[in-house]
Amino acid sequence: MSESDRFMWQKLRRHFKTNDLAVLVSSRRQFTAHLLADLQTIIEDLVAPWSPELLGFHQWIEYFPMKLSA
Repeated sequence: MSESDRFMWQKLRRHFKTNDLAVLVSSRRQFTAHLLADLQTIIEDLVAPWSPELLGFHQWIEYFPMKLSA
């Protein structure tokens, strides 16, 4: 496991307050490109009161949906 992978696992464990990340369920939703900028603004406005640390994931291969377990 690379150092960046360990970093993300640590962040996820801390956020969800569990060491068993296998119990988490994730989903995926796709939006058309023209909606992405509006969605980004709305999401940032909604979570701003909690002063979140925003992290992103890069999906190397778009043919396969990204899973939290990956």
